[in-house]
Amino acid sequence: MTAAGTVRLMTAALRAFVVLTLGGLLCACNPSSAAPTATDLVGREFVSTEIVGTPVPGGGPLTVAFPAPERLSAYAGCNRMMGTADLSRGVVRADGLATTMMACPPPLDAADQWVQNLFAARPRWHLDGDVLTLTTSTLRVTLVEQSADN
Repeated sequence: MTAAGTVRLMTAALRAFVVLTLGGLLCACNPSSAAPTATDLVGREFVSTEIVGTPVPGGGPLTVAFPAPERLSAYAGCNRMMGTADLSRGVVRADGLATTMMACPPPLDAADQWVQNLFAARPRWHLDGDVLTLTTSTLRVTLVEQSADN
């Protein structure tokens, strides 16, 4: 191969490298391809549509809301719970949630303990559009975003 042919080949290879590199960077910067973060949950409220494992005593549903950064509220039919939540690394850490103190009749009286057990197990969370999934070793809760119309 001549020197000119080698230069053309190297130039073409360099162009291909630059195009592929820029294309990869553009894809990496596209927010629609980024994994959801905790800030994607802020201001949203979700209601359970499916529970695989032990159901909510009294039938639920479980409602989970994220009213502000690092804040969570939950309700499963008896008392409302609220407090600080760390959602980093795809895990919900919501220790020591404050609760209202209503006395609920059976079986709703066990709903609060069910919610406490769910968050004590530090469920993994996954958001796919308007579907939030909370998963522990024994439970999978699928929740759908509640719209303002509901």
